[in-house]
Amino acid sequence: MWPPRRALLWMVPSLCSCLDVSTQKSNSPYFIITCNESRTPDEMVYLQDGGDGDGALQAWKMDYRNPEPAGKFLLYPGDGDELFYLVGAYESHMAGFMLYLDNSGQAQAWPFDPEDPDTSAQWHIIPFDKEKKDKDNTFFIVSAKTATYPGEMLYPSGFLGAFDTWHYDKEKPDVQATFAFYPAPPSPPIDYEAVRETHERMVLVFNVIIPIVFIVACLFIYTARNRTRVYAKDTGFTVSIFAFSP
Repeated sequence: MWPPRRALLWMVPSLCSCLDVSTQKSNSPYFIITCNESRTPDEMVYLQDGGDGDGALQAWKMDYRNPEPAGKFLLYPGDGDELFYLVGAYESHMAGFMLYLDNSGQAQAWPFDPEDPDTSAQWHIIPFDKEKKDKDNTFFIVSAKTATYPGEMLYPSGFLGAFDTWHYDKEKPDVQATFAFYPAPPSPPIDYEAVRETHERMVLVFNVIIPIVFIVACLFIYTARNRTRVYAKDTGFTVSIFAFSP
């Protein structure tokens, strides 16, 4: 019989969220999906590796029959009932990295430390309608008061799967910035110490070693050219593209 019953679960619309922000304390993975009212509906949120240890938030179309595991997020509880850390799961392009906003309000990623989490990376996950049951609700993802750039909600910009931020107004919430949290299959555990060490090596290579190698190479080329010029001057040998034999 096709499709199997389990496969039918992935065909549930993205508005059917099962996140209980008041009681959810486990580290079960979720797919974060833009809602039907969104500027770009039914898109899965994921962390994109920037190549130097940093990352950014991107999205692609959600396939409910075969969801991409790289879009899994872990929700670690923060300092309050509706506060969470959004961490890339094992299958993510940036496994073990937490999402946060930098000083300019841009979404970035940094290694997550479950033993000493950075409160500046907390997110306030706010139900769109608190009167609804959680399983039928959708949510705003808003940077917490402790964040580097607080009170900003995530929303899809509609340009090449990118995301932007805008100030969250609880009096006039924008339904186009809502998300659904869709339960995902379990993920293997993450070695956060290995994630941190790998990131530190990447930072060292890109920010220290590569610039030093580039400077040394430039100095070597500059010195070699000067030696060539001195040799030509001392020997009196010059070459011109307009020179002809007599």
